[in-house]
Amino acid sequence: MYGVYGALNAVNAAGNVVSNMSGNANSPAVTMTGIVVNAPLSTQPSTISQNVVHSLSNSVIGGSAGSVYGMDFTLPSLGNVIERNLVHSRNVTSTLTAYQIWGLVMEGQGLLRSRITWCGLGLMRPVTPLPQASRSSASWTLPELLRTITSTVCT
Repeated sequence: MYGVYGALNAVNAAGNVVSNMSGNANSPAVTMTGIVVNAPLSTQPSTISQNVVHSLSNSVIGGSAGSVYGMDFTLPSLGNVIERNLVHSRNVTSTLTAYQIWGLVMEGQGLLRSRITWCGLGLMRPVTPLPQASRSSASWTLPELLRTITSTVCT
């Protein structure tokens, strides 16, 4: 199960929110990923920025141990940029101890420049309202929002 999937060509993905994905997949492979870019032969670089991936959950009863990824990239050896993304709250309910949970995965031999991509390892507490501001919530910049969320919500 994928939230955003791009293959073959370069991907420019900005400002996406992938959230509240819930599955019941038993597979020895990756069972769920928020954002996937699989373009190792692309002739152009990809840019993935200011995206939020959260609340990915998979329940496994029996079967095989798999993986849940926040973001998964297979990119060419070009100037790919992954920046200002937020990945948090991935969860697996399973008795299989080999099950894996990853924030950001870079596969293959491509090049990746990652700047300020935050991957939280735990689950966030229930969200409380953001502090009141003298402006509308639509005018918050992503860095301001991330600082506020990190300081008021994350454990």
